Formats: sequence, structure tokens, C-alpha cells
Amino acid sequence: GIAGPISIYGGAITVNQNLNTSTAATASAVMLKGRGNISLASGKSITTNGGAVTFWSDSDGNGTGYVQMLTNSSVSTSGGNITMSGGSNLATGYAYGYGTSYTTEQGVNIDTYSTVNAGTGSVTLRGATSASTNDYIIGLRISGAGVSVTGGNLSFVGNASTAVSQLNRGAWGVAVINGASVTGS
Repeated sequence: GIAGPISIYGGAITVNQNLNTSTAATASAVMLKGRGNISLASGKSITTNGGAVTFWSDSDGNGTGYVQMLTNSSVSTSGGNITMSGGSNLATGYAYGYGTSYTTEQGVNIDTYSTVNAGTGSVTLRGATSASTNDYIIGLRISGAGVSVTGGNLSFVGNASTAVSQLNRGAWGVAVINGASVTGS
């Protein structure tokens, strides 16, 4: 692991390797801030020992920049806060899904067998979508077997008010579906 904080800034960010700051003497944070999309690749992890983890997509506020955790990825902080959001103001904005493709439509997507574990830390997930697809359109999607979100205080905010479900399957702000679990204290 890295004995210090990790900060990555850019356009689109794809994390294709594990990030680990748990060997640091003090709680070291991980910040991923991109003007576009942020993806944690399948089977990859971000681990801290009390440090916060932040996924900040669409930081330029133009409405295109999702956050996704692909199959079997994980974020674990041992008490640090976890935030997945976006826009020019992280506290009030959204990670934003867009377009006409299933792979870009959710603002925040936590996929099959992925885990988010903040221990006693808070978990804040803010996702919106303006997508137009033949599918269910969801701002914040927590979905699939083995998916779990665990933390102290949990805050989930989703918005699909401008989305268009072309086959009228529905536009949802927040969905915890298909066997996913959420646990807060």
C-alpha cells in the first residue's frame, strides 16, 4: 500500500489497479475527481484505514459523468466516509448518467458482487440521469447478487426526472434491486 493520501484528477478516470492507503500511520484519503466518468474496474479495490474515499465525477457540471463500480469491485474504509457524487458542488450535485447506452445511463451504478463498506463511517451516494433508452432508467442503482452497501449514516439521493424510458419501463431515482442489500446503523 501507499503510506499517504492518493489524489487523482483528470477527465475520465478508470481505476484498473487496487488502491490501498491502509499502511499509512494516519488515516489517508483517496480522492478521484474527474470532469467525466469514474469507473472502478471489475475485481479491483480501494482500501483505507479510516481515510475517506471520494468519487467526484462530472466536476465541470455539464451533466455527463457517471460513477460505476463494476462486478466484484470493492471500497472499504474501516470507518472513513465514502462519497459517490458529482457536479460542480459535491454536496448538492450528482454523478450524472446520460445518453442512449445501458453502460452510461445510471448516475451511480454499484454492480453485481460489488461491496461498499464504510464500517461506522457515512456513505453518501448521489446519482441522476438524463438518459433516453429502452431500459429502466435509474439515477442511483444498487443492483445484483452479492452487492452490499454498509455504513453508519447512509444518504441516498437519486433523480431521474428528465430521463425518458422509451418502452415505458420506468424512470427511478433510487433502486436497490435484484438481491442487493443495504445496512446502516
